[in-house]
Amino acid sequence: MIRSIVVSQAAQIQIETAVFWFFEKNLGLEKTFLLDLEKGMHFIQKHPSKCQIRYKTVRIKFLKKFDFGIHYIFDQRTVYVLAVFHAKQNSDDWFQ
Repeated sequence: MIRSIVVSQAAQIQIETAVFWFFEKNLGLEKTFLLDLEKGMHFIQKHPSKCQIRYKTVRIKFLKKFDFGIHYIFDQRTVYVLAVFHAKQNSDDWFQ
């Protein structure tokens, strides 16, 4: 079953920030990041319970090519993406 996906405003900002950083670093790298992110999002839509729980009920899907994690929760119909950030970032920065 493929669930719908809802990306929080905080996660959207984190994604935009990462895309801009990759764009500035190496033109075209942002596209590779977005493709990797898209694959990760598709995986959690299809198999949300397959990723490990890290914080109470929050699960993380790590991307294949980039050291970023998609932090999410889910119910019967929807996956809620709470944050998308680099593995070395502080989790206190989630909602800033």
